[in-house]
Amino acid sequence: MSLDALGPLDPGSPRRLERAVVTGASGFIGGHVVAALLARGTRVTGIDLRPPGGVPGSPDTPGRTGGGGYSFVSGDIASDDVLEHVRHADAVIHLAGRAGVRPSWGGGFGVYLRDNVLATQRLLEACVLGRVCRFVYASSSSVYGTAGTPVPESAVPNPVSPYGASKLAGEGLCSAYGCLPGSGTGVVVLRYFTVYGPGQRPDMAISRLIGSALTGREFNLLGDGKQERDFTYVSDIVDATLRAAALDLRDGSCLPEVFNVGTGVRTRMRDLIGLVEESTGRRIRLRSSPPAAGDMGSTCADTRRAAAVLGHRSAVPLRLGITRQLSAMRGSR
Repeated sequence: MSLDALGPLDPGSPRRLERAVVTGASGFIGGHVVAALLARGTRVTGIDLRPPGGVPGSPDTPGRTGGGGYSFVSGDIASDDVLEHVRHADAVIHLAGRAGVRPSWGGGFGVYLRDNVLATQRLLEACVLGRVCRFVYASSSSVYGTAGTPVPESAVPNPVSPYGASKLAGEGLCSAYGCLPGSGTGVVVLRYFTVYGPGQRPDMAISRLIGSALTGREFNLLGDGKQERDFTYVSDIVDATLRAAALDLRDGSCLPEVFNVGTGVRTRMRDLIGLVEESTGRRIRLRSSPPAAGDMGSTCADTRRAAAVLGHRSAVPLRLGITRQLSAMRGSR
């Protein structure tokens, strides 16, 4: 079927998510999103190269390997045909991608180009052909670069890393396919700010800090520790994502709706270290290194639009979130 053969389709949001597709379903955020959808009675198709439950500390969801409303597809959306898996879905939540600022420089960028740009284009193509009602794209605060904080969605993106550039390219593809004549796929772009919680990637700061506290290993602190981040607990990310998947887009515009997903609170790395030490009851040995290329000095979300349009507000303060992640990491150890 050609895109040229598409007729008009009403892009209004489904009243209820009967069936959703989640890419990156076996990952950190993906596992939590799948669990939340299943808990709401949504039938879920998960697509990932990793097996279900492959991330330590992520939700232990009944039926993740089949049955119980969940079906799993082992596939690579950058190369495999996923049209039949997404056809007529109420929503496709695109969480798959290559994360990480530091490895995106140099020869490593080819993987980011494939996993973040080509994969997104192929998935969007399948969604338009498959008459998918809603496409939710997981973008990143990295698209903002050096924009001031708290940063609103209206700020001009200026990524300072190849990773950020690849996520911004994905946003551009969302705009192109959302405005394709005959496309009924309404698009929502979510710019996630630093996500943490059970199942977080082991290379991320809070995972590494807790690991250092529990094992006595040195923590490699990049820069002077004055960097600021808007740390957002994974359940808040899930709440915003599910709200975006059910958002009514009947405003006549084909352009993506864009939302920051964060807390609006800045925390310095030095203060984060103190919170982890307080939670674990152990001192963390630090080793200082020069700042990494592409790391932003400060990130903080202006969350007013997400509150006004999505009805989303962060609910988990950092101290509580660290306690929950610590508990999960101790359990997985």
